[in-house]
Amino acid sequence: MSDSEELLKRLLTSALKGDAKAQYRLGVLYTDGKIVPKDYEQAMKWYSLAAKQEHSKAQVYLAMLYQKQKDYKNAAMWYVKAAGHGEPKAQYYLGLMFLGGKGVQKNLEEALKWLDKAASQGLNDAKIALDKILAVEEISADYEDEDNDDTNDNASFMEEVDDIP
Repeated sequence: MSDSEELLKRLLTSALKGDAKAQYRLGVLYTDGKIVPKDYEQAMKWYSLAAKQEHSKAQVYLAMLYQKQKDYKNAAMWYVKAAGHGEPKAQYYLGLMFLGGKGVQKNLEEALKWLDKAASQGLNDAKIALDKILAVEEISADYEDEDNDDTNDNASFMEEVDDIP
């Protein structure tokens, strides 16, 4: 029996006994397809068993598979659980879901909260997303300020239009 077969046998034995870590690791094996053939259905089965036992990384990967299937509601549910356990990837993806309104109601405040939590744990993608959002917010604020000055600008604009030959 090869080392890979021995590992798989031990993981399967432990997973069937309810070991969440073994269930998670089986999910990873079925996701990457290096030791066993890639099988997302099997991966979801094992991640789900581990996730229900509060294994936070399994919750993240289960959410990612739901998101891959465009089942945003279930993805959001598992991201919320994992984010609550402090998983930065879950916080990041949950922030993006709130930003886009996928699986959850669109909410900029919630998006910023979760992205900030992920960024504060060093997740670079979250830092980049926050920078982009804040830049857009700054531009929007500048634009709104310009809109408030419209009363004076309209008169000078109309004078310029009148001067066009």
